[in-house]
Amino acid sequence: MKKRVLISIIFTIIFTAITYHLWYHLKPVSIDIGAEKLNDCTITVQINKKNNFEFEKNKEVSKSFTNNQTSSINNNELQTFLLERKDVSRGRKLRIIISDLNINHTFIIKYIKINNKNYDLNKFKSKNCRIAVVNNELNILPPPRGLNSCELTYYGNTNIKSPVVIDFYLLIIIIVIFGLLSYKLTNYAADFQSVNNKSRTEIIFLSVFFMFLFVPILHIDKSEISKKENRVLAKLTQFYDTEKGINYNWGKEFDAWFNDRFFPRKNFISIYNSIVLWLNNKNAYGYIDEKTKILYRNDNNKPFDKIKYNYNELIKFNDFCKQHNIKLYILVVPSKNGIYPSGKTNKLELTNPKEFIKYIKTSNLNIIYPYNELLKAKENDYVFYKTEHHWTEYGAFIGYSELMKVVKKDFPNIRVCQESDYDYSYNNLIRASDFNRNYTYGSTGNVLGIRNKKKYHRVKYKYYTNKNHNELIKQNIIDIPLHKEMEFYYPNGADLRVILLGTSQNENLVEFIPYTFKYVKRIRNNNVKELKNSESFKIMKYYKRELLEYKPDIIIFCFTFNQAVNLHNLFNME
Repeated sequence: MKKRVLISIIFTIIFTAITYHLWYHLKPVSIDIGAEKLNDCTITVQINKKNNFEFEKNKEVSKSFTNNQTSSINNNELQTFLLERKDVSRGRKLRIIISDLNINHTFIIKYIKINNKNYDLNKFKSKNCRIAVVNNELNILPPPRGLNSCELTYYGNTNIKSPVVIDFYLLIIIIVIFGLLSYKLTNYAADFQSVNNKSRTEIIFLSVFFMFLFVPILHIDKSEISKKENRVLAKLTQFYDTEKGINYNWGKEFDAWFNDRFFPRKNFISIYNSIVLWLNNKNAYGYIDEKTKILYRNDNNKPFDKIKYNYNELIKFNDFCKQHNIKLYILVVPSKNGIYPSGKTNKLELTNPKEFIKYIKTSNLNIIYPYNELLKAKENDYVFYKTEHHWTEYGAFIGYSELMKVVKKDFPNIRVCQESDYDYSYNNLIRASDFNRNYTYGSTGNVLGIRNKKKYHRVKYKYYTNKNHNELIKQNIIDIPLHKEMEFYYPNGADLRVILLGTSQNENLVEFIPYTFKYVKRIRNNNVKELKNSESFKIMKYYKRELLEYKPDIIIFCFTFNQAVNLHNLFNME
């Protein structure tokens, strides 16, 4: 009897813990900002979980304000931001970013409260704009020309917690129901054994088996593509459509959708990829050259004829730029597979980029494709990382130099950075594909399913630090839904406004381009929060207004041939 009670108590505790999301809740964190002279702007509040200033694991919320809103409140209103419970449970650091500021706009913050606790305005500091506390009010002075945002970081003690709410009535109901159910099942199992002479092992096995039947539906993956399989996942279709009527293939389509998204499918794929990679150094995502210890992604293998007409969108983009007195330069980064081919490299991976570049160079576009230069430079140092598809900083410097040769024809007064302008450091890890410039093991190894990543990190890469880096005003990450960017102001650069547009290959270019021009805005158009992969190249849909408001002299559009399949979306507004 005692054993049955003890077992039922253990099961009750387990079931209650599993269902904690039903009775245990975190209330939203309330962030109140009292603002005066509110104008067109966007306020983003970031709360970092870790006790550091890198804001690596931050959660945030944003709100935009317009003149239409503020005219009815005489530019003085208490604005309230609410963070959902899934975003924040505890925060160690606080940062506020006010973007889209007018160059002549002075912004005044009277108070900042989080969960009704006042934060000392004297403890806010900014690296990229001028601020002053006057009469216990935080005055944000107009930012330097070329920057339209201000970042405020709180340097006091911060311990932001979401208030906890426990539904005791529901908790008691769950404990009683599961307690009675567990006790009843325990008794039934014991009686079933004594009456039918069945072993407890069989009973437990059958019970666990039927419980596990529900595991796949615990979490449905909402991703559009599977990077670990290098393919698009099945989409959920409707059983009945008002125009087409009943979908008689819905059963098969739902089965395909569920098979692509059940929990924990990703773990099974990782294990499978690791086994396949271990057997033949190749899987669905990529392959390994064991002689050179270089990891490869499977680059785009679509026949050239399927994508060659995408270049027409580049011509439309160039015409758009001409209409607004903007010079467009298109920097196409060669694929790593083409610079460092191996025995497993597909022929299309080698011929497609050359055919595409040859095709689009027949137009009047400013195309920079530093393939030959990178081939030559790889004899001196690594131009691509061994464990990522991104070029190294040395490779990016080669691309930057070739780009500037073309830009200088139109703007002869610019000063191009030389290698003598930089100090150097060396590291066997990688900083390539994120705004924070953190060192990692590289993304390719993760997706391939490699367990021992250190095995492939026995070479050191060259990293650049400009000798005048203290004079560069750098706007830290603005990373909010549908918007990811960074701004730079360098007083010694050419008096030109530049937008650096494109994908992650730009991250290593920011070590050079911001030291060439006075005003540079980096806009990333892929891997942006809440931006689906299919939307990533819809430049006109998401960034047209920003491109025109910034009034750039130059747009540098940087991407790899692998992304040329998406160029047809440049002017897609749907």
